Amino acid sequence: METQIRELQDTLEVMRHKVRIYEDHVTRGEADRLWNPSHPDTARTGTQQECQPLEDA
Repeated sequence: METQIRELQDTLEVMRHKVRIYEDHVTRGEADRLWNPSHPDTARTGTQQECQPLEDA
């Protein structure tokens, strides 16, 4: 049971991290580029972010 809870907490942290990334992109007006490899700016600049939970979160 504790293992399941920990896995769910880890998953929740990943989701929260993705939301923070999305919010940052919305604020900058760049949400259309986020996780969109076909967007020309993404392909040109190579700005693909990995989604990993923060260690200190």
